[in-house]
Amino acid sequence: DWPSTTVKMNLDVLKCTACGSNLCLIAQVYAPISSKSSAIDERVIYVFGCLVPDCKSIVWKALRVQRILTAETVQVII
Repeated sequence: DWPSTTVKMNLDVLKCTACGSNLCLIAQVYAPISSKSSAIDERVIYVFGCLVPDCKSIVWKALRVQRILTAETVQVII
């Protein structure tokens, strides 16, 4: 699921910086961290891209969403 309804983020980050259209989800990758020393429980990486031919391959964005073990806090890192 998209992080959570409690996560506040600027949705303009999901717009193409070249043409202004909405970016499309290209990949959703579950990437857990298997380290006992890390406080991160779960991590998902979302890759977005613009499908407008004129934008070519210049507009790609990756968002890392992670959940801390001891809290319900979710971090979105662009």
